[in-house]
Amino acid sequence: MPNDRSEKILEAVIREFISTGAPVSSGDLYEQYDFGIKPASIRAELLRLTDDGFLEQSHTSGGRAPTEAGYEFFVNSIIGELFGKTIGGILSLRGSLLEDLTSRRTGDLVNDLSDELGVMAVGYEPEKQSIYKSGFDNLCEKVDIGNKREFLEIVRDFEKINEKLEKFSQSIHASDSPKVYIGKNSPITNSPELSVIADSYEIDGEPLLLIAVGPKRMDYRKPLRVFKAMRNAYQKSNIKNKK
Repeated sequence: MPNDRSEKILEAVIREFISTGAPVSSGDLYEQYDFGIKPASIRAELLRLTDDGFLEQSHTSGGRAPTEAGYEFFVNSIIGELFGKTIGGILSLRGSLLEDLTSRRTGDLVNDLSDELGVMAVGYEPEKQSIYKSGFDNLCEKVDIGNKREFLEIVRDFEKINEKLEKFSQSIHASDSPKVYIGKNSPITNSPELSVIADSYEIDGEPLLLIAVGPKRMDYRKPLRVFKAMRNAYQKSNIKNKK
């Protein structure tokens, strides 16, 4: 596991890569961040993070990009920050999303969630076997597609998502935070360029599964903050209804 300084450098690399899509060099980090060390020491840290499997380097003289292990470490740190706090809530939910969620207007909720996050959103009601999808165009606009084969793989994921959701809903269990699946680790998508954030709720006694499908190079903090706010609203609504 990275030490404190390595962790800060890893997070900086991932933030820069998410923002620009370009491999990040020690020079880039030295110019934009103050780690209190010289470029040579930053290069040594990058090499160590690469050897440990958190970063990868396509060319010997090029910058670094995060691996799936690097993304997972980054996402877990965000989850620990957001979901390690109390139900009292550090975040509020935008009005329309709150009303959609507590009133169980799943179709509207999926549309609003897609608009809010700029990704593809999916809602699944297992008991009714109802599936709602919105924002496939958002997904296609943001994902890094290098060739026709990669695009067709994403299209196939979209076409097969109904079938996979039915299987996935049987295996997901209540937890303290949403599930995040990065790249090839996803049970819902096959494309290595996609990531999935999934959370489950029970509203009026009926389960609801909500999913955000975005590019692997997405701003994970924003969707996780929204999912945190939805969980706060859901939990508060349940407490209120039980009184």
